[in-house]
Amino acid sequence: LGLEWGGGVLSRLTCLRMSALSHSAVLEGAVGSWGQLRALGLRSCAVDDTLLSSFAAASPFLQSVDLSNTQIGDSGVSMLLVHCDLKELALRGCNITDDSLHSIALGAPHLQVLDVGWCKGITDKGISTVQGLL
Repeated sequence: LGLEWGGGVLSRLTCLRMSALSHSAVLEGAVGSWGQLRALGLRSCAVDDTLLSSFAAASPFLQSVDLSNTQIGDSGVSMLLVHCDLKELALRGCNITDDSLHSIALGAPHLQVLDVGWCKGITDKGISTVQGLL
């Protein structure tokens, strides 16, 4: 893609949205370059739990994250919550279960928006876990 992650404009971004990026190597090169990000959208991109954990650790100011239709699972959600104080989280169509909802209920006290539509591992019991959160 020809993107230079290390400096310049991209290192000062506070919001970045990409979609359908199929090469995780492009994103892996960005880890550590987005320390100022407040909002990150990687809908339908090649993101897994390992890559998400790296992003979360390097982006402590993230407040809004859209990981819809990615390969994110429960461990990625847990790591994201350890590093970021989220207000908005979209996980539509991800491989998460009720375990993620339990983590969200305990680890996201400022969460205002949560999208877990089309997540096949979510049950009514899991939804009731976060019902009082939002």
